[in-house]
Amino acid sequence: MLETPALIAATAGLIPLMLIAAYIDFKTLKVRNWLVLAVFALFLVTGLWGLPLDSFLWRLGLGVAFLVLGFFANMFFGHHVGAGDVKLIAVLLPFFEPESFGFFVTVYLIITVGWIVLQRRLARRAGAHETGWAALDQGLHYPFGVFMGLTMCIYMLGIVSQRLGWGILPIF
Repeated sequence: MLETPALIAATAGLIPLMLIAAYIDFKTLKVRNWLVLAVFALFLVTGLWGLPLDSFLWRLGLGVAFLVLGFFANMFFGHHVGAGDVKLIAVLLPFFEPESFGFFVTVYLIITVGWIVLQRRLARRAGAHETGWAALDQGLHYPFGVFMGLTMCIYMLGIVSQRLGWGILPIF
């Protein structure tokens, strides 16, 4: 578990990066490499600062293992699993606190279903007009960066809230 000062620093750095990821993915349906590298660098700094070395290495290994498996999934199911999405998940996995997996899944499902409904309504309103937003101008793909970006913002705020005893977001 990340020590509280490192967790606060990770949250403060991760929230703007995830909001940028959500915006860019909705606009272009792409997750940019510079963003993935920035999230990875954030974990390296805050993880080395706030985790015991064995936990840091285990979390890093988990991210690498997912990256390898994700690229195989991309090779076989590329039209459903984007390489940028795989890279984003791989660099976000080390931030997860194992005890809060249920909270994460709940938030992710709510965000995903809510966003799909919202995006379909926005696309329907736009009709045949070009909006300049790739996620709205096509009907096949949903921006995973939006789902994961918004979920990670709420998740990290929930972890910090719980750790500081604020009880704003119940996670356990």
